Amino acid sequence: MAIKNVKTIEIHKKSAVRTSKDIVFSNKTLEEAKALFQELEKDEVIVKGGFSDNTWILINAKDDGGIRKLSFKLDDYKELILPLKVFTVFQLNRTVSSRVIEHIRHIKSAISVTVGFNQNEIPYIEFSIEDLATERVKSIYAQAKEFFASFIEDITEITSTYISNEVKVRKLINFKDLMIFRTIITDFIESSEEKERLLFFPIILWWKITNIIPLRVIEFINIKRGCLSRKNGRFFITIPRKKKKREFKNIDFFDTLPITEDIYNLINEYLSLTGDYSPEEQLFINHWGNGGHKLGVTTNNFRNTLNRFYQKIVIEKYGESKDIGRIKAMDTRHYTIMSMMFQGCNVLTISRMAGHSSLATQFHYHNHFEEFSDSFVYRLTKIKVKRKSELTQSLINLNENAILKGRRYDKSQYEHNFKMKLFGVCTHNLYEGCINGGECRSCPAFVLPLEDQTKEGFSWLSDYSLTISLKLREQIASLKMATKGMKLKIENSEWLPNYGDEGLKTLSNNVYSLIHQKSEVDTLIMEGEIHG
Repeated sequence: MAIKNVKTIEIHKKSAVRTSKDIVFSNKTLEEAKALFQELEKDEVIVKGGFSDNTWILINAKDDGGIRKLSFKLDDYKELILPLKVFTVFQLNRTVSSRVIEHIRHIKSAISVTVGFNQNEIPYIEFSIEDLATERVKSIYAQAKEFFASFIEDITEITSTYISNEVKVRKLINFKDLMIFRTIITDFIESSEEKERLLFFPIILWWKITNIIPLRVIEFINIKRGCLSRKNGRFFITIPRKKKKREFKNIDFFDTLPITEDIYNLINEYLSLTGDYSPEEQLFINHWGNGGHKLGVTTNNFRNTLNRFYQKIVIEKYGESKDIGRIKAMDTRHYTIMSMMFQGCNVLTISRMAGHSSLATQFHYHNHFEEFSDSFVYRLTKIKVKRKSELTQSLINLNENAILKGRRYDKSQYEHNFKMKLFGVCTHNLYEGCINGGECRSCPAFVLPLEDQTKEGFSWLSDYSLTISLKLREQIASLKMATKGMKLKIENSEWLPNYGDEGLKTLSNNVYSLIHQKSEVDTLIMEGEIHG
């Protein structure tokens, strides 16, 4: 579906012909839109703001004459601003400004609901439409989204000329800031008092649940109060799923997945704190606002609660900077999916846990793979440094003196000590054979004594770390290619077409193995940097 560009051609004073043509987004229509923008300025439809500005002031004599502000602010989806402006200009040429502003507001809502028109999220527009009050508003809402979604069908290719690489892919939270958040929320769970805990209990459960089950926000907030079950000493949660069909109609079904006893107990605690309701009703209660406590939350309610947690807890209570990078509600889902992949989980299991009907959907954020692997290596490296140092502090607050003490090689601590040809010592019994294929630098039995911690020694380690990085990216690229086009019939967990899972499992295991190898050598390098 395309939008119409309408022109009126005057034949003489009493007669005119209206013409129209279909408009789709392209380089040509961008130039047409800029020219049309200038005409709208001359006609005083747009009275303030240039085409490149993200705020326009509109007025229209055919309307009520009022002045209206139109904002194109889309911080997380900047790649959609340009087509949205082009769309707006053509709409302003065919209808009154008040209606256009209403359409743009609904389109921006759709962008948020569908995570930037992520194909896997588009069916969840249905939820936002059903929340609207009247059939007229629902109709306008749906039409606006349908027009714009078709208008940007080829958006990625077309906008590449105009949008810098930095804004094409939504960035995940900085890994250090993620670790700070993890440390704070872990402490908050253990130390918070009942009133404060109740206000932010949805954040606690979101963090706990979505770190093991990669739920969408809409699935998380629609968990029912009767979601828990036990069987043979194991604990389970039943979550709502939406199955997407080609025509974007949805069939509800529920999925029961294992959880930890800790999560089971936390949900029971929340159920106890929030009173008696029907098991079929939503689990979560909105504790904010002037209207008192209300059963059920929306995605906007949840995001607002997450922002309040940052302001009230992370910043005000724990003293972190107001400039700290903030985790978004969907970030845990992406991290969990990638973590499962890198740990060699069965791809069928990942699709089941994530509610995907296409395995390729797991790779929507392809550029995050390298970012995540770097973060995973960094985290493992810090953990290994921490264990060697026998620290009690969090990973964020490593004590350098304790690290130095922990990293010093003491020959008496090891039963076996074999001096290597170039650098370091092997603490494994080499008479039984090498446990790492002859490569010392990624072996857990390898130790680098102080006398070998020289510029040459660390250069030797760094060269190997770089080699592993290159191998890691090659394996990640292979993993991406191997999963393209794979489909999953989700109701009976059947692959279409049949594809050997062992090949994918091998690739995942290779990635995970390289991550661990790199973390071993990077541990030695990090210790040397701290000592230096």
